[in-house]
Amino acid sequence: MLPGFIGLLLVGVVLSFAVERTGKLYLAIGLHCGWVFSLKISSLFGDINRQQLGWLFGAGNPKIVSGVATWVAILLTGAAVHYLTKNRAVRSSDLPHAATA
Repeated sequence: MLPGFIGLLLVGVVLSFAVERTGKLYLAIGLHCGWVFSLKISSLFGDINRQQLGWLFGAGNPKIVSGVATWVAILLTGAAVHYLTKNRAVRSSDLPHAATA
């Protein structure tokens, strides 16, 4: 259960980081949709059930985010978000403020 929690925590951190960097939900929604889509079509490329290498690819439930290889891929996605949005990071001075009376 702990490996699945760590994986889901990393997914949440990367998605919230994408929202923080862009100030919009579009990138986080796109990342989540891409991850779900890739998981749905992964069975087309063969059996992903690897019991002997469970620590690497995930073996428990949820097996999708409980392996070290998945954690590395999630962290690489976070690094890509950081690199691709480095000039678009939302600063507090860019946010609209309520008019003061």
